[in-house]
Amino acid sequence: MSNNVWKEYSICTDEQKATVQNNETMDGIILKFEEVADKRIFRMYLSYDEALELGKQIRQFANECRK
Repeated sequence: MSNNVWKEYSICTDEQKATVQNNETMDGIILKFEEVADKRIFRMYLSYDEALELGKQIRQFANECRK
């Protein structure tokens, strides 16, 4: 990925919004969760390696739970 490209992906429900975007220095990501009703926002700052590990763990957990 080019370091000058800003990307953002969101998943929304009626109550919540989750967003993944580049961090300000373009060397990691911000995982942002928003509670729509009360506008509370929580952020998790991750390096690319941490983000890949989190994604791996989420996929593993989801696969185990749906069996």
